[in-house]
Amino acid sequence: MSAAKEILKPASKLLITEFSKRGITLKPTISYQLISAAFGFWSHESTVDYTVPFEVLNDRHYFGAKPKFHHSLLCERVERLLNLDHQRSKDLTLLIVDLLTHHHPIRVQTLKVLYEPVYDATREMIFRVLQSKSSEPSHLASVAIALNQLPALPANTIDGHLRLMCSAPMIVDKERKTVGEFIDQAPTWIWCYPSPFVKEAFPSLADQGFRKPRIEDEWMVPAVKPRTEIGIGFVLLQQCASEFADVAYSVISGHYELETTVSSSKWSAIKVVKIPRDDVTYHGHKALPEILGHPVDELPLLSRCSTCGELKGVAEGTPISCCSSKK
Repeated sequence: MSAAKEILKPASKLLITEFSKRGITLKPTISYQLISAAFGFWSHESTVDYTVPFEVLNDRHYFGAKPKFHHSLLCERVERLLNLDHQRSKDLTLLIVDLLTHHHPIRVQTLKVLYEPVYDATREMIFRVLQSKSSEPSHLASVAIALNQLPALPANTIDGHLRLMCSAPMIVDKERKTVGEFIDQAPTWIWCYPSPFVKEAFPSLADQGFRKPRIEDEWMVPAVKPRTEIGIGFVLLQQCASEFADVAYSVISGHYELETTVSSSKWSAIKVVKIPRDDVTYHGHKALPEILGHPVDELPLLSRCSTCGELKGVAEGTPISCCSSKK
């Protein structure tokens, strides 16, 4: 079974169950076609061919997280694949969108598509599919950057973001340090594209592009108004002390914000956020090994190259560059 189908399997079962309640027998193969169509892909086979990275979504966090569904394509596929009239197809389209939004939320991990070299040949195609209306700027910064609707980032890979992040300032035990100095002080692991269920990782997962002003924005405190921002796609984990748990981690995340003036727009330097996380399980909160599926220390460990002094490790199967990896 493909990785995409494994992630989509619970959603497929949910659709089959809900359609059955409405007197419609939905084959598993058709359910995957409909889920893919909801995201703008004509067939499930195309999502497999292009290794579209779906992931289960926590729908209760930052702007830009929720996908925009392709209602017209989905309705067309429902009508054609299930041989239903247009009105019934419209009703089922709304049902599918509701299920994929509130009952088993899923999305495409767009930061992975933007940053990973494996998508160099298919990136533009995937992002054009995800942008439901080509005449409008994307609500996702990742898509807008790839389609040249927003300026290019200072770096476009995990390795590049890590290099820039190393010189960024942060506060550690009331002392000002760089992220590089923080990494050097104790074993530090890198987690690429962390789970959306880890709230401490939200800054690194941010993906907020253009967005039309809403009335409720006027009620918000200026400091927390929606802004155009994009995360670096990874977090750093380092053990720290806690008075509430035997094991705790400092979670270091980062994001860029778009700085706009009358004459130009550019991305800020990486803004670093350090948040402690107690590694315990309680209601609504899982320990990191439960989320990862393995101990934290099985994540890639960052270290210094003994020859050149640069960081080295492996991120998403790609070596983090040092002198040996550049040969």
